[in-house]
Amino acid sequence: MRRRSPLRRQRRGRRGVSGRRSLAPKAWDTLKQAVFVREAHRCAVPWCRKKAALDAHHVLKRSQGGADAMDNLVALDRGCHDDTDRPLNHRRRLTVLRLEEPREGDFYGFWFFRSGTSLDTKVWHKREAPP
Repeated sequence: MRRRSPLRRQRRGRRGVSGRRSLAPKAWDTLKQAVFVREAHRCAVPWCRKKAALDAHHVLKRSQGGADAMDNLVALDRGCHDDTDRPLNHRRRLTVLRLEEPREGDFYGFWFFRSGTSLDTKVWHKREAPP
């Protein structure tokens, strides 16, 4: 039986924690770049907005059924991304939720808030065709 090379397996998509296939690396890079362009290459957290190294953060984690899609991804700098993984009762915990409220036009939004503070902001984006 012929064995496939690791590179060939990688191109076909890897299975994540949820058992679903992830995007191929090239498609994932394209999607991440589209998210970074949408956020003007800055952290999406309104009180941060750093231009440092950015990560694409899944608002609804893939393991919980979240999709690799523009309306489920937000660009965060590494510090803010780390803050999303802190315990729920931690004073620096950053929570990002996807807004499902209907609005005029085709919009989606994210709600950012930090535990134990008055920092609480909603950000809306116009829905565009996927790249």
